[in-house]
Amino acid sequence: MGLSTLGILHTIIGIVAIVAAIVSYGKFSKINLNHITGKIYFYCTVITSFTALGLSKLGGFNPGHVFALFIVVLVWVAYFLYVKKPGHNKARYFENFLLSFSFFLSWVPTINETFTRVPVGKPLAKAPTDPVIAKTLFVFLILFITGSIYQFIHQRKINKKKHFSNGMKTALITGANQGIGFETARQLAKMNYYIYLGSRNLEKGLQAVEELKSEGLTNVELIEIDVTDTNSVKSARQIIESKTHKLDLLINNAGIAGTQPQNISTVSIENLKNIFETNFFGAVQTTQQFIALLKKSNRPTIINVSSPLGSLTMQSNSQNPNHRIYDAYSCS
Repeated sequence: MGLSTLGILHTIIGIVAIVAAIVSYGKFSKINLNHITGKIYFYCTVITSFTALGLSKLGGFNPGHVFALFIVVLVWVAYFLYVKKPGHNKARYFENFLLSFSFFLSWVPTINETFTRVPVGKPLAKAPTDPVIAKTLFVFLILFITGSIYQFIHQRKINKKKHFSNGMKTALITGANQGIGFETARQLAKMNYYIYLGSRNLEKGLQAVEELKSEGLTNVELIEIDVTDTNSVKSARQIIESKTHKLDLLINNAGIAGTQPQNISTVSIENLKNIFETNFFGAVQTTQQFIALLKKSNRPTIINVSSPLGSLTMQSNSQNPNHRIYDAYSCS
């Protein structure tokens, strides 16, 4: 295909940028700079654009180089809006458009180079002016316009929800699809908190949210989160960050009792690990992920839910009916 070493590097990085953008579109309906896919797209696009300056069929500085620099300007402005105006709703419209526009423009040289080189020996197009290239770019233009309209509508819905939640205190409650967590969500919603109802099970979480909404508590939203899964916790944080600029209250409620009995001298290591993975490490990693968002609140609060079974006094009392039954759970 006649590619130089720089050309090969340029192509590989460009492909990575495109794949990252497509994945981000699939997950968020936009190139989300708050997610690893968006960050990969940003950095790879900048690198691809600058490496393009070292490539030239015509020799010297040419319109293709201006095109590459223009794409750099688009992504840098979008990144500036992302960093400097994180809580500005209108900025998100421009950020989304600029990133999508840069993605569309990146296809112009990609299609030109691909169609004039592939298949080797008999390329799809003889030159960049070939009608097949123009027709393909027209299809991409239609997709870009359609996608931009959809993004605008989608962002407007997000902004409306943001406007609704930003006037309230916000709370994330893990394991809130049932029991104490669910009732806590209900009571806080009545106290005018905007509730992010955390649930590991999506179906049960949706049922819990619908039940609260049927009671007139519309300030509740489901967040799928498994506190034992680092990627799940990160994803939950990214979703909440895209909806609000702060978190006022984190309630680490998710927990399991494990299988009984749990006499510390005989309890299985697997049972012990499962309990600690949820009750201890789950609470720690959830707190670590949300600490930055909590710091943006005027009065950030973290509540770790426990139970009387965590009492050393009660567990050391041989008359306690739960004595030596929940040793692992009480330690966690």
